[in-house]
Amino acid sequence: MNRGTGPIILACWLAFQPAGMAEEICQQQDERGLITFTDCDAITEGATKIDLGEPNRSAPVKALPTSRPKQRVKKIDKRKQLDQALQALEEAKQVREGDRQKTKTGSRLTAEYFRRVEQAQKRVDALQ
Repeated sequence: MNRGTGPIILACWLAFQPAGMAEEICQQQDERGLITFTDCDAITEGATKIDLGEPNRSAPVKALPTSRPKQRVKKIDKRKQLDQALQALEEAKQVREGDRQKTKTGSRLTAEYFRRVEQAQKRVDALQ
């Protein structure tokens, strides 16, 4: 933690403490540049009194429900579906047993192979 955040965190912590805490808070900087916060009664000379103001004693405001989390879930679900469709497309492109038929000069892929790949590609296109 750097030097600048320590006093800020401590001041915030002190600001939200119950009324039973010290009435007056003082800040003192030593010869090394370290800042110390304590009761004004317990500190030596060179201290500066800090005005923390009145504590906030109001009840927290309830947040209004929003539809953003649902939209985010929908986006995550859609992304997951797209990933699954892309994986299914890659699996559909794999040449399996029975996907080739013999010809006079060698072999070629069957119409069933092309239908399988086309269906998988259509699903990916629909999700994009």
